[in-house]
Amino acid sequence: MDNQFTENEVKELIVIQTQDTIELFNNHFSDHQIPFEKLTIQFNLTGKVAGRGFFYKPKLRYNLQLAKENLNDFLENTVPHEIIHLYQRKIYPNCKSHGKEFYFIGKTLGYNLKRTHSYKTESARKRIKYLYTCDCGGKYWITKKMHDRVQIYKKGYCRKCRSKLVFQDKIEKR
Repeated sequence: MDNQFTENEVKELIVIQTQDTIELFNNHFSDHQIPFEKLTIQFNLTGKVAGRGFFYKPKLRYNLQLAKENLNDFLENTVPHEIIHLYQRKIYPNCKSHGKEFYFIGKTLGYNLKRTHSYKTESARKRIKYLYTCDCGGKYWITKKMHDRVQIYKKGYCRKCRSKLVFQDKIEKR
């Protein structure tokens, strides 16, 4: 469902909800406070993932496209879900991401948590393909993940002639 908010308004709503939720958590877990001022909030996730929380940085990453399309649920569920991950790692450093400690923290503050969302993700998925060629004329369209590996490790060979693959072009589809 599309809403009438601009991207900047959605970002602002998420930041306000994040700040309010952290304040609520800090009041409850006074021995394990997380300072909002030191928290980095980014809106650079794409694909199926709605949010990610990183305690050691500390950082929250959100999927702006999914937030725009599911704003109410995103504010009520996704934002607290990711913040719970921050507190979970601070209180229980060696626990599983969605273990009993995660659900305990959520229940303590009245959240009915799910491990995954049920958002439709087609519009948020960028499909980027990279064209590579080789000495024998073979063409290979590969994913971004494989492209990154080829660029980092300088490995990528043709299955037929075993020559090194050479990057040619990139296409992006939504």
